Amino acid sequence: MSKTRYEVSYTAPVAATPTTVYRVIADYHDGHPRILPSAFRNMVVEKGGVGAGTQTRFEVHAFGHVTHGLTLVSYFFSLVHKGL
Repeated sequence: MSKTRYEVSYTAPVAATPTTVYRVIADYHDGHPRILPSAFRNMVVEKGGVGAGTQTRFEVHAFGHVTHGLTLVSYFFSLVHKGL
């Protein structure tokens, strides 16, 4: 069975400190789901929830199809943890 790999990126100016931005991205319970495009739905945190070790499942609704996804955050560099 062939696996399809997708890479998604988006760039926009953010009126927040780097520490605030990293906290939002690393928080898979509340912050991260709020910044995802509307095509990402039903995100569930299965393990962890903040930074490395977090496991989630979600759906992507696009082009008339629903794709189910799983994530494992294997590394998350955080300025918060570096005291910056």
